[in-house]
Amino acid sequence: MQIAVLRNPGSSGNAGRAEPEVPHGVTAIALTGIEALPRTLHDLARQKVELLVIDGGDGTVREILSQLTEIFGDHLPMIGIMARGNTNLVARKLGQVSGYDALAGWVERPASDLADLARLAPLLRIDGLREGPLRGFIAGWGAYAAGTRIAVEEISARGGRQVIRAVLAVLRRVLVGREAGALQAGVDVRVSPSEHPAFDGAGFSGMMTVLEGRLVAGLSPFWGTGRGAIRWTYIAAPPRRLALAAPFLAFGRPMGWMRRAGYASGRSATLELNVAGGLVVDGEIFPTRPDQRLEIRADEMVRIVAL
Repeated sequence: MQIAVLRNPGSSGNAGRAEPEVPHGVTAIALTGIEALPRTLHDLARQKVELLVIDGGDGTVREILSQLTEIFGDHLPMIGIMARGNTNLVARKLGQVSGYDALAGWVERPASDLADLARLAPLLRIDGLREGPLRGFIAGWGAYAAGTRIAVEEISARGGRQVIRAVLAVLRRVLVGREAGALQAGVDVRVSPSEHPAFDGAGFSGMMTVLEGRLVAGLSPFWGTGRGAIRWTYIAAPPRRLALAAPFLAFGRPMGWMRRAGYASGRSATLELNVAGGLVVDGEIFPTRPDQRLEIRADEMVRIVAL
């Protein structure tokens, strides 16, 4: 089996660590920057790599998957993830490769053996955010973006406890902080999920993901029905009775009054989004304008393996 590892030396879990010992027969490449990624992926496609292991965090996974389909075409490799980032949400939900030693026994085996162990995972494909599609697993705007900034600037989130601290920090700022008025006012947004009415006006926060089940630390702010792989949640601005709603929202168990007070959630196959203030995709904030239409769908799949 042709196995390659793309290692991001700048990921938080790799920073300061010595170069790993790579098993014989495995191609290992250190990523020197995002601009070099297309050429690297083209080289691996020509080598007909069958298992591509990403040694980095959620952002590294996002950037590689965003370019993979256009470069590999119909011959996408299976994907393994070595969790070397801050939160590593994708790896924790989909499975991960424990280390370089786990690859050694697979070099001489056919790819079909590993394919039997792979799990199919849908991707969020976002068009209109930058040149070329962006592919990832979880995205959000409004207060979700504020929480991401807090995690990056103040907490440097590492694992579930720190994510919980970021959530609580945002809630505190919304309720009593100096930024409360601005955060509660929300951002200009229009959300049009398929099979559901559109939401247009001031929005407090929104999330979408193709990951199933609970996310970090048992949180899963999704409920409702619909067909499609995209789970989404929308909260109108200003958020009504947020302190009371927060615990029910966090675990996807809304009270009846919440549905009438601007808290909505469901499933969709596609979603259109116009939003001010930026969109977070797998931990990174991408700038957006209200007149910038984003088209989001989840009709692409990737094969993930855990070793």
